[in-house]
Amino acid sequence: MRYRYINRYACLFVIVFSFGWIVFHCKNNCKNCQRILTKDESYGTYDIPNIVHFITGQGDSSDAILDRYGPRLGFRRMERASREFQLINYLVLLSARKHIKPDQLYIHYSFEPTGYWWLKAKQDHELNLTLNHIPEITSIYNYPLYHHAHRTDIARLEILDKYGGIYLDLDVLILKSFSNLISNSYHVEAIFAWENQKFHAICNAVIIAPKNSKFLRRIYQSYQSFNSSCWGCHSILLTGQLANIYKNEVYILPSRAFFKPSWSHIEDLYVNNIYNFKYNYACHLWNSYVGNIFLYNLTINSILKPKKMTTFIRMIIHAVGKEKLNMIAR
Repeated sequence: MRYRYINRYACLFVIVFSFGWIVFHCKNNCKNCQRILTKDESYGTYDIPNIVHFITGQGDSSDAILDRYGPRLGFRRMERASREFQLINYLVLLSARKHIKPDQLYIHYSFEPTGYWWLKAKQDHELNLTLNHIPEITSIYNYPLYHHAHRTDIARLEILDKYGGIYLDLDVLILKSFSNLISNSYHVEAIFAWENQKFHAICNAVIIAPKNSKFLRRIYQSYQSFNSSCWGCHSILLTGQLANIYKNEVYILPSRAFFKPSWSHIEDLYVNNIYNFKYNYACHLWNSYVGNIFLYNLTINSILKPKKMTTFIRMIIHAVGKEKLNMIAR
């Protein structure tokens, strides 16, 4: 009889200890995986501040890890990011300053970029950059983040949750003011544009949102089912599915707002000179697809004295201004 009570108390002790261990373990893990969620889950207003955010220097796992677990773009494994800041990145910053005229222009990074154009950007008083070092993000809901693209996907959600404003990829060239977008006359939690409406795909290269956006938190929480080998499952496809469910929380612009010419008609951007960008607020330059071909070898001379005029060259001249380009060339 005595042993029965001992066994009963022993079992009770094991259950209580196990439960306590699980709670402690999950609580400590969630310190890293639920960084943006406040205790009271309160939400902000619809006011969108005129602040622009760029993110760079997020780092990658080793090539061996990426070969095994990293995201694929079609049949190609996504490459590691270079630490070198490119001319096109500098021009993108200038276009944001010229057309959006933000109150603050942030560059958030975990590992500071290198190179001539990074030094040039930091020293450009017209740009007036606000540099913000952020902790390296290597996991979400206990799922490892191996690739810089996935780390940046999480960083942009956390940054917009904290500050609100406009997030832009460093290959998004700004072509006109965003003032009527950030006025948020739609009274929504986030503004995106379709990458491909037929497939319900929303590209997260441009996100406009108030602080503490309920919709962006829904995207963040969806990473509880994250798959590191899928490049755009959450950031593009699942975001589109959520937008169809929570239609009153988000406004989706037509793809021409940011994403035309599309990657599937890349020749209209880099080869031909017939595209009319009158209706574009911005243009995504599709660095992940064609950076090595069209962007990394870009020079000021090839913009000011092109062998052949293209839509891309016209866009840069419009976005930055010929006077500024000539100043850079000196």
